[in-house]
Amino acid sequence: MIAKRYRANIVIRKIDISYTNMHHINLRTLDLNLLVALDVLLEEKHITQAAERLNLSQSAMSHIFSRLREALNDDLLVRGQFGYEKTQRADEIEAPLKDALQQIQLIYKEKKFEPKVFEGSFNISTLGYGEAVIVPQLMKLLSRSAPKAQVNIVHRPDSTFSKILSGEVDVMFSALFDSLHKSCRNQLLFEDQYICVVHKDHPLATEELTLKKYLEYPHSITNSGVVANTPIDNILKAQGKKRKILKRSSHLLASFLALKGTQLLQTVPERISKYVSPQYDLVEKELPFEVEKIRFGQIWHAKNHNNEVHRWFRDKIFEAVGDT
Repeated sequence: MIAKRYRANIVIRKIDISYTNMHHINLRTLDLNLLVALDVLLEEKHITQAAERLNLSQSAMSHIFSRLREALNDDLLVRGQFGYEKTQRADEIEAPLKDALQQIQLIYKEKKFEPKVFEGSFNISTLGYGEAVIVPQLMKLLSRSAPKAQVNIVHRPDSTFSKILSGEVDVMFSALFDSLHKSCRNQLLFEDQYICVVHKDHPLATEELTLKKYLEYPHSITNSGVVANTPIDNILKAQGKKRKILKRSSHLLASFLALKGTQLLQTVPERISKYVSPQYDLVEKELPFEVEKIRFGQIWHAKNHNNEVHRWFRDKIFEAVGDT
């Protein structure tokens, strides 16, 4: 029976809601602990035994009993031939009281998340870089731990938090900056650095990449609605220099294919190069200038911070990064 759970001395705070005209009872002043005590009293039909179950003294239990009688305007328990007996009013309220207490307990009890049978979906907002370096390993992990879960990749059109704030996506993959929307939380997943890649037949494939050569040769960049390679251009601008950009693409992986048979250079994060360079016959070159490392992470809405399912998914993302 649910009443047996009260041995743990459950404390339920007063509800601060005013419904002063509801059956002439002011719920603002109603202590829900009285209802817990009433449930035990009606089960035991004995003040001393009820006090023992609630870890209270008999005098404290008697005081609570008096308050209940006053609040409900009924004796509740009266002496009979074989001890206390419930009044008609007590009989009427006992079942609804148990139902109400069970519903209250459900409010405080989290539903256990079982990944193996979860059939819901997770929405991730990201550009091609985040999808390429995180999602493959993430899907491997999910195939084992949550085989029925679906993952939807939503294109991130800009660097704002709009899709997170609207609830359209659960998590956004992005470079992390000092500014973060007050309604969002983030976690650093990894750090990456920029390098330059050229096709193996490029004139620079076997030469050292100097700043002079970096500026002489044309460049390919990706721009998916977010300003492309901003740190690179800012560094060059500070030196009064500018690279020659001949090709812009909105597709990161496809842009690597276009390097073959050209003299184009492409500056990319090293993690993505690790995946594509062997497949597309690309050669990695160290940049001829210092660039601040990319701090890449996941961002989510604060309202989901303590959500069990959401937290589990974020942990899987972090685990996936550790396995790459």
